[in-house]
Amino acid sequence: MITRTFTLQRLHFISFEKYPLKAEDLRLAHQRWPELAPWAHQLQAQWPSAFGGCHRLLLDGGRVTLDLWFGDINELTRELDDSLNQQVDAWFLDGFAPAKNPDMWTQDLFNAMARLARPGGTLATFTSAGFVRRGLQEAGFTMRKSKGFGRKREMLTGEMAQTLSFPACVPWFARSSSDAREVAIIGGGIASALLSLALLRRGWQVTLYCADDAPAQGASGNRQGALYPLLSQHDPALARFFPGSLYLRPPNV
Repeated sequence: MITRTFTLQRLHFISFEKYPLKAEDLRLAHQRWPELAPWAHQLQAQWPSAFGGCHRLLLDGGRVTLDLWFGDINELTRELDDSLNQQVDAWFLDGFAPAKNPDMWTQDLFNAMARLARPGGTLATFTSAGFVRRGLQEAGFTMRKSKGFGRKREMLTGEMAQTLSFPACVPWFARSSSDAREVAIIGGGIASALLSLALLRRGWQVTLYCADDAPAQGASGNRQGALYPLLSQHDPALARFFPGSLYLRPPNV
């Protein structure tokens, strides 16, 4: 699916959608572009129900990671912590015209985009509205008008041409990232196995140390366990975890 001669062999795509399509509506929409059927079928097979929060889909044999965030983008971007600061290579804004969707196009969103954009990162949007251009400039982007597509005469493009500094979102010390891609994990249970898998998918070299002769010899080897869910009228991350685990459970389990 991905042209193997390209330097880029992995893509991490993050998408925000306040009103996600139902699976059947998505399938009908894809019928207009039959040339994209191989991609469309993969997306349709994994398309989640419209539960709020992040849904991670792995496409093209794991080469494409698609994070679907369902909800208000102004709220969701605040949930993206410091680990994503200056990591986004390109922003695309396609949330309808500002006049039709004024709640999305806010200065808070533009500031969040600037926080997450890497130096040299780009952005593009079909709109050429003046307040959008000024808001993105205020956030730190260098903006310009470019030729639009189709009947659209002009559009906006931009670049993060500077390195911005932002206060940490978390109150604790965050160790700076390392260039090393090797890690040692101690333990032979479910947690260490899932952590190893997640790191391997990200291109890390993993060494797993286990005191037993085989994995899952401790509590992770129990044939059955009891789970007491935390239910809350609010929406903290911990309260999302338990219904999320039931939602992701395979059929007949």
